[in-house]
Amino acid sequence: MEITAKRPRILVTKGAAIAMVNEVLANPAIETGFGLWGVIMDDHQSVIVTHIIQPIPEDIEKGYAKLAFGGDGQKEALIWLTANEGLFRKKLGSKPGGKCAYLYKGHSHHTLNFNQYSGTDIQSIKDAINVDGLEVAVGPLVLILNPGDWKFKATSGYVDVNEFTRVRIVFYYYSKAMAAMGITEPITVTPTIIEAKSAPMLPPLGWQFTNDADYFEQLRHITNYGAEVEVSYRDVRDGPPQEIVFKVTKEKVWRGTLYIVTPWNYPEAAPKFSVDALEGKSATEQGDYNSKRLLEGPLWSPGEDLIEAIFKLEARGEL
Repeated sequence: MEITAKRPRILVTKGAAIAMVNEVLANPAIETGFGLWGVIMDDHQSVIVTHIIQPIPEDIEKGYAKLAFGGDGQKEALIWLTANEGLFRKKLGSKPGGKCAYLYKGHSHHTLNFNQYSGTDIQSIKDAINVDGLEVAVGPLVLILNPGDWKFKATSGYVDVNEFTRVRIVFYYYSKAMAAMGITEPITVTPTIIEAKSAPMLPPLGWQFTNDADYFEQLRHITNYGAEVEVSYRDVRDGPPQEIVFKVTKEKVWRGTLYIVTPWNYPEAAPKFSVDALEGKSATEQGDYNSKRLLEGPLWSPGEDLIEAIFKLEARGEL
């Protein structure tokens, strides 16, 4: 007797679909990949993909017919999203109609001219359920198709970039429920692309994930200047999302500690700067961010790096 399961629905926000397409189009000659975050709805038959999580450079190896993907960057992004999703629920007073979860990962295959999962891909998505313990694993395969005559269909799983370029997104789906029923292979599902407003309200990724190249460049500027940096997250009184706190010290050079606080959407929103003179303070007082002295004045302007604000603070004698 053939064992079957009700075919699930996969919904993808337009922003997530565009992000997948942009990542693949930026790497037309090599394979690339990304993580997925979203919501497993309460009916356990619907999944909404709301974010793609870009891997940091250290976590991915791209090449022709080759892709190695994993590492701490995805874990850090998940810690961020999970913490902020909990704050969202607390603020809204209810859950968003389902359970937020990491939904596995997507990749491209166009350089191999494959329009389907390889045997290795199938084993990997099965391992995500049977070994890694995901409840649902959703794995989009993104393909750049050859130009030709085609008709635009908004919900067909195709994204039309221009009159010459079409990108196809094929979703593979596997779940704990399928494995429990004895179904041993993932199934393909054509996604429906939806507007973000149609999805449950979820936190955005912070700029350290969406603009990781700039984030690491800012850190390099500061550490190359001889300072040490510790990064942490801070709940906002009327938040979420959380703020990102850079604790910057320069031993035997500065009198105290500089705190640079960036909002999740930096540099669209300005950072804040405060300084803590450590002399005469207890360890508890030194660790209390709220006791720090907020610095005023023109320290940062759009287009400037954080290190430039540090130069201004040194020139003012604040450090």
